Amino acid sequence: MQQNRISINDLLWNTVPDDFAVRIMNSEDGHFPQVIQAELKGKRFRTKAEMLSSIMEGMRKYILSRNTPPSVRQKLWCTCKTWIDRVAGELGVDTDYSFEDCLAKPIEEDTVVALIKALHADSPKSKRDLQDDLGISEKSI
Repeated sequence: MQQNRISINDLLWNTVPDDFAVRIMNSEDGHFPQVIQAELKGKRFRTKAEMLSSIMEGMRKYILSRNTPPSVRQKLWCTCKTWIDRVAGELGVDTDYSFEDCLAKPIEEDTVVALIKALHADSPKSKRDLQDDLGISEKSI
């Protein structure tokens, strides 16, 4: 398993898609590598597709573990999707994997921006309407 971790770490570094991904890998708290390693711990991969699937699951768990605004989660999601595509290419895995199936794309728009747009709409909206449309609590409104 140690060999898998080393090769996966190298694989991630070799396929890093952008500066944001480099910052994720180098973060001071080391959270991203910890989440990936926890996902891979004790697993033996029979195929490269299994390895890709585990990396994808680790990225999913990492994104879900971050307590950040939707706009930041969106950026994380886009970076991880690009990263997974590059990892798949590097591994030569030609499967029907889909990061979208693994983790739904976060809200494309920050909730605050969506609220401001809703308040500027031509038709008035009640608190209940805003709650339902934006998926947030009355307290948030």
